[in-house]
Parts: sequence; structure tokens; C-alpha cells
Amino acid sequence: MRIPIIKSKGNIDFESFISKKKNFILQQSFFFGAVLFRGFDISPSVFEKGVNNIGLDHYEIEGSAAPRTKMSKTVFTANNSPPSEKIPMHHELAQNINPPKYIFFNCKLPSEEGGETPIIDSRLLAEYVKYKHKDVYKKLKKGVYYTRIMSCEDDESSAIGRGWKNTFCVSDKNELQNKLVKSNMEYEWLKGDDLRVTTSLIPAFRTEFRSDRESFFNSIIAAYTGWNDLKNVGEKSVLYYDKTPIEKSFIDDMLIYINKEKYQFSWRRGDVLMIDNSFVMHS
Repeated sequence: MRIPIIKSKGNIDFESFISKKKNFILQQSFFFGAVLFRGFDISPSVFEKGVNNIGLDHYEIEGSAAPRTKMSKTVFTANNSPPSEKIPMHHELAQNINPPKYIFFNCKLPSEEGGETPIIDSRLLAEYVKYKHKDVYKKLKKGVYYTRIMSCEDDESSAIGRGWKNTFCVSDKNELQNKLVKSNMEYEWLKGDDLRVTTSLIPAFRTEFRSDRESFFNSIIAAYTGWNDLKNVGEKSVLYYDKTPIEKSFIDDMLIYINKEKYQFSWRRGDVLMIDNSFVMHS
């Protein structure tokens, strides 16, 4: 896949450009899955105001596994874990029943080495799974379960180290337990206030309503290959609908296909990337 790059011509600021061109921007994100804005004078406040000018609903990041710092009402750091922790391909908050429609990244300072944000059209992945892994496709169509063990507070040494207080936006156990029961999640308290949580059955495929095409909409690759730290084992973090493990051969083949088909670019200072989360994965 390729994405359009909208470059500043220097005669209009980012906030004003978004306000005047929001319908065009939404159209481009639908056609291409993502849009890159480059060359605008971007500060954190300009980034937030510009994105808000598109007129989308705000999304609370409840359920996120990544340790993040809240910068303002709608802006967070992407992931506070060390550079050694890779972020595998996933849809943002696909382990939630109602994930966000769009996500936005702003590069304040490019990495001297690496640091790209690869993306891929997950409708292509859905077609690949359907025709290459028919048995897996049939089982995944019934949904998957995600399980994560988390401590009370954030652990920024782990890419999935968000503690249960920040994950579920609660301050104590009673508040958390009430929320988990209402969400039909299974939970178990472990030693030292650690918590094991298993989601309700979550779809692994969703139909992208505008194109009426099926999307490989999940965090299976991310959970299986990336939910590893002192408390979690990735292979056990995502299971089929019947609580049986997903085959490693399937994951390995998907990684090969993703690596062949993904698109990535080198960040520049001030870049803003808009992703249509309904059918584009990122990593």
C-alpha cells in the first residue's frame, strides 16, 4: 500500500488547513487508509487543536496495554517502554468491543536509527487468511480471548506494562471489580495485587462498513508475539473461542506475509500520521 503525503506550502497553518480540508482528508484516509502531513509547524497544542478540528469524537484509551503519559485531554505518548521493546502489528485497542475509528501520531523528534511505524491494509490480511489458512479462518471467525496479567501500577520496562489502575481508569479494587463484571470479563487476583484479566469473546474479523470488505481486525499478532514480559507469555495471551492455543505455524506465516506487504517510511520532525483504524494495522 501507499499513502498520500500532504505537504505544507507555508501559507496556511495546520489547524486552519484541517478545518478547511477535513472532508477531503477523511476521503483520502478512506481511499488510502492513512494520510501523512509533512512540513507544518507542529507543537503539541497545534497537533491537538488541528486533530480536533476534523470533528471526530474523543476516545478514552481504557483497556490499553501500553504504558503511556497523558499530555493533554486527547494526546498521549505512544508507548513509554524502552526502544528495545518492539510493537508488533495490530489494530489500536482491538481487544475492546468498541475500538477507535481513527488514530493520529505526531513525531516530535525522529529516531536517529529505526523508529518507523509500518502499516498494512488488514483487508488484504483477511483475504490471505481466508484462502491460505481456511481452518484457522473458520475458528477465528468465532472470536478470540485476550488475557493479560498486570500489576497495580504501570511498569514502563514493558511494552504492555500498563497497570490495572490506568488500564481501566479506576482507583481501587472495588471500582475495578464492578467494571469487570459489567463488561463480562473474567478476572483473578494474584499475589501482590497483580490481576489476571480475560476479555469476553472478541471478534477477530470485522466488516469494514464503507467498502463492505472483511478486515483482519484484531491484536492476535501483537498479543502472540509481543505480550511478553515478567508476568505474561505471548503464546498464552490470545486463544481461540474454545480456549485452545493458536498455531505457531499460522503466526509465523502471517509474519512473513506482513513483512512482505507492509509499508513504512522514515519519520521527520513535525510529521503527523492519520490512520483509519477500521482497516489499517500499525506497528
